Amino acid sequence: NSTTIRIEGLNVTNLFSVGRRLKIDGDQYANITSSDYDTTSAGNTTITVVMEDGSNMPISFTALCFIPGNTAWSPIASDPFGGYSINAITSGLIGTAIYWVAIGNSGKLGYSTDSGATWTMAVTGTTEVLTDVAYDSENDRFMACGANSTILTSSDGETWTLVTSNLASLITTGNGYCSGVTYFLDDYAWVVTYVAQSGNTRIARSLDFGVTWSLHDTLAVTVKGIQTASSTGGTSNDLYFGYNEYIHRLLSSTDTAATSLISLNGAIIQDVYMYYVNTVTKFLLGIDAAGVVVKRDMANSTNKYDNTTFAYGLRGLTYSPLFERFIVVGDNAQIGYLDIADLESNDAWTPVANGFDPLCTINDVHADGAIFISVASNGQICRSTNGTN
Repeated sequence: NSTTIRIEGLNVTNLFSVGRRLKIDGDQYANITSSDYDTTSAGNTTITVVMEDGSNMPISFTALCFIPGNTAWSPIASDPFGGYSINAITSGLIGTAIYWVAIGNSGKLGYSTDSGATWTMAVTGTTEVLTDVAYDSENDRFMACGANSTILTSSDGETWTLVTSNLASLITTGNGYCSGVTYFLDDYAWVVTYVAQSGNTRIARSLDFGVTWSLHDTLAVTVKGIQTASSTGGTSNDLYFGYNEYIHRLLSSTDTAATSLISLNGAIIQDVYMYYVNTVTKFLLGIDAAGVVVKRDMANSTNKYDNTTFAYGLRGLTYSPLFERFIVVGDNAQIGYLDIADLESNDAWTPVANGFDPLCTINDVHADGAIFISVASNGQICRSTNGTN
């Protein structure tokens, strides 16, 4: 949550500049996200700060000081995943705490309650590759999926249950694996993309927290980047996903005929995101394994491409409502951003320097409040408090 502070009668924007880090009463930290003089309030400096732990700033405090550090992407001090690939990350509110959950190879799953600074590894009961994780904000629950029909669930972010389900019975050859998971708010359904060893993909749907699944749609190739988005201001959901070099859409969790919206002419779609300005103005973004970002204006069905900013493949895409900023990550430790203010007029993304060392594939990125966290194929975790440098 952001807090606005007014400093009356002084122009101290050079001191309270955007990106500076504050320490409050010895044990709380905040970041300055905006600062102006004589604009928001005549004759006064107005700053906006966001607490790093997602809490509200104290109404009163006795000590406030600047501390070293900036908002650039920086690695955490430890290696909680022991060098294993971290494949996906998400966050969700459990009680009053924001839980960050990351999943990876060999059944590794970690959670953090301090904005990703430190991590606790959970017991999963599996050594399968875990591929994706999602959060259900309606019921405050997490679900992770992975190879060989693996489904894990948690209602507190810390204790995880290996679910016995019927997923394996939905395919005719091999056990396959789940490549993505998301949640439909409108009908309380979990949806996974389930890839058979034969190469065919099935989208399956569950109404009982992952125990019983029903066939949703059958596709010819691997699906990636599954995401739901409100289509009418929150009353229903669409499902968007990468399907080979195409971005497809299902109109609801019960729709069984996917519609193709965009083709990137060869490279595999890695992730997608639908951004709604309102029920008329909306943009669908997708990234591919060749480093291309596509933006589709849904109102007039036109596509624009940035195929010059990124020299290597892209893997993850997220959006920060607080900063109104998109972030992409990918191969060779690439990170880039595009602000909503530039979304309609500017299709060129800005690359960002970061602390991933050695260079690696950044598999995923997620934003929650004033915290951005990206995770990589060699177990590295980097954080930022604005997504840029």
